[in-house]
Amino acid sequence: LMYLRHRERHPPSKTTNPREWAVWQRVDRARKGFVTRSEVKSLCYRFESEEHAEVLANLLDVRGRDVIDFRDFVAAFPHVQVMRKAARLKLWHRTCGLGVAGNVAGHMAQAGEASAGA
Repeated sequence: LMYLRHRERHPPSKTTNPREWAVWQRVDRARKGFVTRSEVKSLCYRFESEEHAEVLANLLDVRGRDVIDFRDFVAAFPHVQVMRKAARLKLWHRTCGLGVAGNVAGHMAQAGEASAGA
């Protein structure tokens, strides 16, 4: 109970939660102090993580009012981090796959096994 009272008197801020604030700035582009579910989904789309959009919007909008403030965002930030990590891994795998394909094509060309058009 004491923790909850302390939390109410000292809401999260740029100073207390700098990492969360940095990501929040990317969501709250209009600087309204709150965001909507569609803005959360837009963040997921910008991270090329569209498969997380609806789930993350549901997790952040705990009251179902389509209003998510910084306090809600901080409380659910571990879910935001999962989305960001998944997006980075997705990008890494795509990049790694291109690198491997290019490497194989290069070795085939060196060995004289590449097609005439390559």
